[in-house]
Amino acid sequence: MAGKRGRQQRIVELLAHNRIESQEQLQGLLLVESLACSQTTLSRDLRELGVVKGDDGYRAPGGAFGEDTLARLIREIAPRLRSADASGSIAVLPR
Repeated sequence: MAGKRGRQQRIVELLAHNRIESQEQLQGLLLVESLACSQTTLSRDLRELGVVKGDDGYRAPGGAFGEDTLARLIREIAPRLRSADASGSIAVLPR
């Protein structure tokens, strides 16, 4: 697992299984796994992932990154979807 996607996936996993109270703590956990990144990169990753910091530390909102969430989304959308097109990372879902 390397690169931005791998790092972000590991961040989500670490947040799901650990109480993380600071970016420095998260950065240390990533470093242990040879996923070193700067504080700026980590802040950007957290922002892109929608991670929030509350009284109990950092967490991903509503578990939005699990495979079960994607499967649930597909089950909800598929019966209503007539067609779909894609362009890069953008999906076009006509009414």
